[in-house]
Amino acid sequence: MKKYLTIIIAIFFATVLHAQKIRYGVEAGINTGYLNLKGDDGIENNSTGWQGGFTALIPVGKQLALQPKMLLVQRNTRVSYARLDLKFLEVPVCLVYSKDGFTAGAGAGLVYGISAKARYKYEDESSIYSLYEPNESEITLRRAGITANVTMGYIFPNGIAVNAHFSPVLNDLQKDGYVEGIYSKTIGFSVGYYFR
Repeated sequence: MKKYLTIIIAIFFATVLHAQKIRYGVEAGINTGYLNLKGDDGIENNSTGWQGGFTALIPVGKQLALQPKMLLVQRNTRVSYARLDLKFLEVPVCLVYSKDGFTAGAGAGLVYGISAKARYKYEDESSIYSLYEPNESEITLRRAGITANVTMGYIFPNGIAVNAHFSPVLNDLQKDGYVEGIYSKTIGFSVGYYFR
């Protein structure tokens, strides 16, 4: 599992270090995370989470650029009597088109689970389980995954940026359990700053 995390970090830094005329930036924002439990009456719930991290713009043409990011992302949801709190390190890389400050693009990325907790509360009883280890909730999650990404935003002349994105995890997050599959997606909004 640590090798996935190492690969994600290495890809981000390799992409950033070998480019010229790049703009580095930081961003933070909120997201709405959806978790779909297939086969469990199609349960799909959402909850608000947060995200933040580093970004870069690497020119590859007159109006084209690669936009790698390294983000810490919280994907929350509520299912029955449980609140699921999932935290991921995500490295999306998008090819973006920009004109007059507007940007739009698409790409893919890697995701690695840092923590996944289920907090159960029913009447006066409560418990917390790690979903990366066998537990009483009968659901165990995978740490690694692949995402698709669609992004659009605006970068002001002073470097301040606003951005919206849609990011589903493409593979089944469930390693073992009683449902047919667990799938996650987020819609997020962030504010950032690109250094000159």
